[in-house]
Amino acid sequence: MVDLQEPLLASRGRVPARRVPETSILGLPGRYSDLLWARARQLDLERGQVLFSKGDIGDGCYWIERGVLKVAVTSATGEERILALLGSGAIVGELAMLDGQPRSATVEAIRPSLVSFISRAAFQEIMRDRNLPDHLLSILVSRLRKSDEEAAASSFLGVKARVVRALYQMADKLGEYDPSSGTMNVEHDLRQTDIAALAGVSRESVTRVLAALKKSKVVLHSGRFSYRIHMERLERAARLDHRARPGLPVGRR
Repeated sequence: MVDLQEPLLASRGRVPARRVPETSILGLPGRYSDLLWARARQLDLERGQVLFSKGDIGDGCYWIERGVLKVAVTSATGEERILALLGSGAIVGELAMLDGQPRSATVEAIRPSLVSFISRAAFQEIMRDRNLPDHLLSILVSRLRKSDEEAAASSFLGVKARVVRALYQMADKLGEYDPSSGTMNVEHDLRQTDIAALAGVSRESVTRVLAALKKSKVVLHSGRFSYRIHMERLERAARLDHRARPGLPVGRR
């Protein structure tokens, strides 16, 4: 990975982004989000460039205008766990706007990306409105409940369901859909260890599940740099697992 944190800090002096996203920061009312987005500054990220690392100062949040970012943590032994793949429209680093605490994960661009940065200082300025604290408290409680529900649902997923869910995320963020064949083609440097990290299972488990999915013609091709997935069959496999275990996302996003 290439860590270009210093150039990133310097690049925050660029001209503010003209396009204002519909996404709200921390569920703020539109007028407050619009004020923040108006002060946002764009950052270009190359593939492999680290946006921020775990432990860095939480000085703001980022909106992904285009590209794909990987959110990951690394154990003391060097084992990586991918927490999420984030694409256009997603916001990363929101909680730092509230507490300014160090980053809890590392975020890296896995494709050339463009993001808009909003500083925590700008956020603190609009927090002078005395009506906002109660609103934010309500939003945070709602998100905490949702997070608990998702964690509980995920705990019921078996190995195959976890791998299928990881393939969904991979196809959604990195794939290109071919309507003539009904397949999602993913052209990216992906190792089975990456899929295992995203699924939260062992690499050996990914190997076994991929072999089964190939046999049932769900995965038509898999390699280090490309995957071809039949989406309708993948959805069917997801539905079968969903009947047995709650929490598996079903349906093309």
